[in-house]
Amino acid sequence: MFLKLKNELTIKPRRFLALKIFILKAQLKQQNTYKKYNEKMRLGAITSFENIQNILWPSNKIVQKTCKNIGK
Repeated sequence: MFLKLKNELTIKPRRFLALKIFILKAQLKQQNTYKKYNEKMRLGAITSFENIQNILWPSNKIVQKTCKNIGK
């Protein structure tokens, strides 16, 4: 059995569920990083744009690896 998405891409249900769970986890992580970012901004610890990027997107490589694993 396969699921059809809007763009006519077919995905097995198990992989679709894994992808959905991964997206939800990523959204939760993003919310947590924004909370950390706001706390640090209040403390005045952030001075440069690079620091902001490191706080907001620390797991960029992890996200790419997970996407590749789901695609297998």
